[in-house]
Amino acid sequence: MLTTTKVNRSLDQKTVIFFLEVIDLFTLVAFCSILNLIFGQMGHKFLLVYFPTLILGAIFIIGKRGKPERFLFHFLRFHIQPIFLSCFKEAPLGFSLITNHKTQ
Repeated sequence: MLTTTKVNRSLDQKTVIFFLEVIDLFTLVAFCSILNLIFGQMGHKFLLVYFPTLILGAIFIIGKRGKPERFLFHFLRFHIQPIFLSCFKEAPLGFSLITNHKTQ
């Protein structure tokens, strides 16, 4: 006899909390923690710790509107990687590595 189990219909949807993905929330918490370590003992804690974190959160929400999942991760990865990619340490004889994916 075949047994069946109920499964949620939204397994393919990304997890979003306050219009932010989980990785964005982790980034905001890490940013706030670092600022709190640096400026936490000062008198203007709200202006130096919480206000920049709220601004960064607003930038994340506005900047990622309509973009695909993990957009910021792929955007940063694209700009951090080298200008050309090759499977060789050096170009073989007779070949040149002129594969530039970034236009200057």
